[in-house]
Amino acid sequence: MKKINNKGAVPVGLIILLVVAALAIVAVFAFKGFGFGGGNGDGEGSGIADNSNTVSVVEELEYINVTVSGNEYIYDNKKVTLDELIDSIKSLDKNGNVLYAGTFSKTLAPGLRVGYLCAPKNVIAKAVVCMQVSTVHTSILPQMITYKFVTENDFEQHLEKLREIYKRKSDLMLTNLKMKMPKSIKFTEPEGGLFIWGTLPDGDMPYFCKKAVKNKVAVVPGNAFLTDENAPCLSFRLNYSTPTDEQIEKGVDILAEVASTMYR
Repeated sequence: MKKINNKGAVPVGLIILLVVAALAIVAVFAFKGFGFGGGNGDGEGSGIADNSNTVSVVEELEYINVTVSGNEYIYDNKKVTLDELIDSIKSLDKNGNVLYAGTFSKTLAPGLRVGYLCAPKNVIAKAVVCMQVSTVHTSILPQMITYKFVTENDFEQHLEKLREIYKRKSDLMLTNLKMKMPKSIKFTEPEGGLFIWGTLPDGDMPYFCKKAVKNKVAVVPGNAFLTDENAPCLSFRLNYSTPTDEQIEKGVDILAEVASTMYR
């Protein structure tokens, strides 16, 4: 686990307010035009960010210049991963203008709804008040379990094991998608996370998703992640963390059959 030199870090529950606040700051100051598929500025983006979109983070007279080209991020004239980019933004935050939030629910267990927020003490104080008004506090037992795990185990080694597992499953799903799905349907190549995004060339994305569900394969419509769910969107999301290898291969087979009746 990377250490962040920021005073006032305390565990907090993953309430919507904190997550939205953290993501909003990153989205507004770092990734303008961030969206999936039809949620992009041009209506049919790559699934991660608008192509050749240059954004800046302003901190008094200092600027952090980031160029986003397709699915690549260029910082300080070097190609970086999204994780490295976010770390760089936080590491250059000298005045506490960037809030850093995270969760243990994806790295330890989904049932552990425990997160953390690194921010100036005055922001933490307000966040605690919001938490008290919302849910009083995060359940003590999940906090104790999380604390015991991260203090008595090699958490970095644990994360490395997870990365290996999810990379293998991501590669498996992506290989099957590229081999079996119509070539007109494009897919992202994730550098991390738990999902692959697909984008249809045209047509009715909600209908495609409903047709997949009728055939026992659930994919998430991309407009579910937009601020305006009625906005045009051709993207959908697939998850590779939960299904087994056999389920991934069978699911892609079924999805390919559905897609082949609509696209080439």
